[in-house]
Amino acid sequence: MNLGMILLLLLLQVLLHGAQAVNYVVGGETVQWSLPQSTGNNASFYTTWAASKTFNVGDTLIFIYTAGAHDVLQVRYPSDFKACNTQNPISVNNSGYTVIPLTMTGSSYFMCGIPGHCVQGMNLEVVVMTSEESAPSPNSPGTANSPLPISQGGPTSPSPTAITVEAPAAQQGNGAILQPPAPTVTLFVGAAAAALLGWVVASLL
Repeated sequence: MNLGMILLLLLLQVLLHGAQAVNYVVGGETVQWSLPQSTGNNASFYTTWAASKTFNVGDTLIFIYTAGAHDVLQVRYPSDFKACNTQNPISVNNSGYTVIPLTMTGSSYFMCGIPGHCVQGMNLEVVVMTSEESAPSPNSPGTANSPLPISQGGPTSPSPTAITVEAPAAQQGNGAILQPPAPTVTLFVGAAAAALLGWVVASLL
């Protein structure tokens, strides 16, 4: 196998890995990032929401909220998270549309820094696993928490860069339409991967 063929196989592997990344709208498209009680939910809403998802390295969290009414703080320590301590955040975002890529395994902690909001349930812990950890064994059936290429939802880098695989519908907020990344990237990645795979197979025959 020549060098060109090896490079193409490596590129194909990268494309296929990227196609599995998922964008999660925190709270889902209806609730998003807001006080749970304001949408008829209880204070444990975000805990329940996160428990229904499987988060992997490469996935992305999208916080959609009303700028000025809410914000997104990421904290480092479980003790700060449990105590709703907003004094030592890793990052603070208040634009109304915050994108946080999940780049490392383990727990990541988020909360709203507006006084009183965290204690009312506006906090989120996500546990990030590797793809190998979250994949079901060959003899085990898949579960509802198995990662899918497209999701209805919803330690990190604060820079808003992400692989766009799934995007929610445009949302109305403060008279402005929030337009998330277009979902066509998924189709492009899949088509490119399929075309490369066909080319490689044909070249090997």
